[in-house]
Amino acid sequence: MLNEKIVYYRKKNMLTQEELAYQLNVSRQTVTKWETGTIYPNIEYLIKFSNLFGVSIDYLVKEDDCLTLETHKIEIGELACFLVKAKKATYANKTNKVNSSRK
Repeated sequence: MLNEKIVYYRKKNMLTQEELAYQLNVSRQTVTKWETGTIYPNIEYLIKFSNLFGVSIDYLVKEDDCLTLETHKIEIGELACFLVKAKKATYANKTNKVNSSRK
């Protein structure tokens, strides 16, 4: 639920409703209504939430299991190993060359 995520990330970032309202240029009452689910923020505020909290808009509005920036991180060593394997399996390997189909 969007309203629960707003509450969670506001508290995670140690913000009061007033502080969040100030950062978004809305009233504290508006934040209260978002957090209780009385009203929903428009796309402008969803973008601001996304930037402020470091999560995707999909994650904020969908109830399914979306990836966040935190869960999508990869280790540098793992990435390097993947890139080496990928290059060896492609044109960078320079074996089994195939002539271009274009003139």
